[in-house]
Amino acid sequence: MSGIAGIFSKNKLSYAQKYVVQSIQQDMALRGDDEKGEWVNQSQQMMLAYNMLSFYDSSTELSQPLTYENLTIVYDGSIYNYKELKKQLEQNGYIFLLGSDMEVILKAYHFWGEKAFEKISGTFAFAIWDDYNLTLCRDRFGLKPIYYYFNGEDFYFASSLPALAKNININRTINKEALLLYLSMQAVLPPPYTPFNEFKKMDSHSVLQITLSSEGLQIFNRKYDTAIYPFTSNELSQDVIIEMVRKQLIKSISDRIPQNGDIGIWLSGGLDSSLITAICVKELGIKPKTFSIGFNGDNDHNNQSNEFCYSRSVVSEYLTDHMELFVENDEIQDCIDACLRNANEPMMSNDYIGHYILSKYTHQQGLKVALTGLGADEIWYGYSWHKKLLYANM
Repeated sequence: MSGIAGIFSKNKLSYAQKYVVQSIQQDMALRGDDEKGEWVNQSQQMMLAYNMLSFYDSSTELSQPLTYENLTIVYDGSIYNYKELKKQLEQNGYIFLLGSDMEVILKAYHFWGEKAFEKISGTFAFAIWDDYNLTLCRDRFGLKPIYYYFNGEDFYFASSLPALAKNININRTINKEALLLYLSMQAVLPPPYTPFNEFKKMDSHSVLQITLSSEGLQIFNRKYDTAIYPFTSNELSQDVIIEMVRKQLIKSISDRIPQNGDIGIWLSGGLDSSLITAICVKELGIKPKTFSIGFNGDNDHNNQSNEFCYSRSVVSEYLTDHMELFVENDEIQDCIDACLRNANEPMMSNDYIGHYILSKYTHQQGLKVALTGLGADEIWYGYSWHKKLLYANM
């Protein structure tokens, strides 16, 4: 996780505007503290800034912002198929300094233009400046955030809504429609909504292009094609489909393993995290560190209110390097303020408190990447209410 920010102005940037971007960058320090940087274009109308969390040895990664010919990029994320794209670009004459995924994105955009976004598989949010236009892009599921503010003359953007809203000196007003959506859906607000009328959230699998014309700054919003793996199953047997899913699962997990192989897994003992663990060990030959978390106020680590019995069963089968984190009630109370401060938006679920505690513990064990089963229930209709929705639509 890293943080990106910037401003594109109709006029030459003032010292105060540059300071706003620097303040946003400072307030995003928790998104990455390995390196930070900033860049201002020649006409002094565009400024980019970033905070980087390095997944690998810093000698194999390029500093940001990165420039190639007339293109400059700041980037948050991880591209899973960058080696495949790099090979295609090399066949078309491109030369790479280190071949990082950020360098591949920049040169892919130089070669294919916006068609490059359709080829990229990963979680990402990035901004590219090309001397005239600012282009922002988000991944297919919108896992990496971009928020923005536009007043007609200045366009600010950032990975963090609190950092953006805190440092732009305007009167913030509550978006009542967004509040209604939040209370009724009990979920994170859908784009373009944020809790404030003045700030917007960029949509998933979308491109925002900000252009300076004689009429001032103009914003163009469009979607890109998400069918990176076109697939039809009308005439395939169940056995063939199962094998295709198995191979894709193995590839998906393999693509997410860092180059140094140092990986953690949040292991609840449920189907999804257990399957990830099994594939890492049996198919990829990796012995991951696994982590389980339990909550109880009575110091009974075997109480049924935690899931240790299920995760222990998986650990005994696959012999992972396993760690259990047992959280007392007072520890939860101590971290609530930190959870609220670090959340981009309000969340109805209390799950993120456990995720915050487990993320902190995983980092303390020397890891920066952990795989989880989060999101699988949404894809495979894993919740009981999914079946009700399915039958309701039949």
